[in-house]
Amino acid sequence: MFRLCNNQGFSYQKIGEDLKALECYNEALEINPKDADTWNNKGIILAELGRHQKAIDSFVKSLEIDSKNSKAWNNKGRVLNECRKYKEAIEAYDKILELYPRNSKAWYNKGVTLGKLGKLQEEIKSL
Repeated sequence: MFRLCNNQGFSYQKIGEDLKALECYNEALEINPKDADTWNNKGIILAELGRHQKAIDSFVKSLEIDSKNSKAWNNKGRVLNECRKYKEAIEAYDKILELYPRNSKAWYNKGVTLGKLGKLQEEIKSL
């Protein structure tokens, strides 16, 4: 039943049915609250719905389960960036780069965030 709910959530997410996706992810997490990917997917939906703090909380839950989940670190950084919490976003990208130094998405996102802080020299070095 967990996989069915999770897969339905993913399908709804792909067609832009965010509220239905969120319902499915919530149901899946009631069945298995220890699935890091479902917490990450729920966070993505919450961010798209403008519920930024709840999205960050979902990414934190995902990372508590799997601290090496680069997607959750990246998504957390992206939402922190949207909330103008640039230093925290950079910390999230740095965590990815500590684990996966060749992660081009993290390097790019870190560079963009450094640019928003006006640290252009660091931005150039990170790209």
